[in-house]
Amino acid sequence: MGNSEGEKRDDVNRSAGEPVASVHASAKDIWDKADVIGKVFGAVLILFALAGTGFFVNLALQERAAREKVFEIAVTVLQSSNTTSSALREWAINVFEDTVHPPSTVIAQLKTSPLPSSAPKPGAVAYTGACENKTQIVCYFGQNGVASDCRQRPC
Repeated sequence: MGNSEGEKRDDVNRSAGEPVASVHASAKDIWDKADVIGKVFGAVLILFALAGTGFFVNLALQERAAREKVFEIAVTVLQSSNTTSSALREWAINVFEDTVHPPSTVIAQLKTSPLPSSAPKPGAVAYTGACENKTQIVCYFGQNGVASDCRQRPC
């Protein structure tokens, strides 16, 4: 009766050549190593996640900028009254239609006439401001669409 169950376990561990305290210590060492490896793995995973997110955000911004540039080119083609290539005009109308989704009446009008331009035509005169203090500002626009000469004149 001298051998109780606790003594048997103690005898089994001792017969393996390891004391009971060292078995618990080696289990703790394994969990400590797993903790360190997990922290390193988590840090590396976070780095890859941030890099991947940044890559895809940058890619989306580049695609958006490219679409905007294509739209600007299409609008320039549609504003031109001397587009000789009907295929180019059709492309521009398709880009405009896909981007803006205008009513069909607008598309029909674009097929026959150019898109109105907000830039002044060369040689055009633009009056700014009302007739204040009996003077008015008159600007003349050059070939590049930039005001080349602005003067005050009496009303």
